[in-house]
Amino acid sequence: MKQPITKFGAAIQKERHKRNLSQRDVARATKISSPYMNQMEVSDYAPDPFYVVRVAEFFGIESARWLKLALPEQFKLWSEALRDRDAAG
Repeated sequence: MKQPITKFGAAIQKERHKRNLSQRDVARATKISSPYMNQMEVSDYAPDPFYVVRVAEFFGIESARWLKLALPEQFKLWSEALRDRDAAG
């Protein structure tokens, strides 16, 4: 089995292991394909934010925390945009 190469992948693996779940178990429960679930855990590509949120919710993790882990550059841009919007309002 490949090891996670990102903080996000390591976080998924840690939560799975705490619950004694396989990638396939999580994939089924979140309605994400097994290959995509594997990619989120062991790849360094940017996952779809929708799936990051879906997996975070499955584990009971705050979505923003995992979005920041999975997509740090995009998360920074989103945060800045929201801060600017709030400051203008």
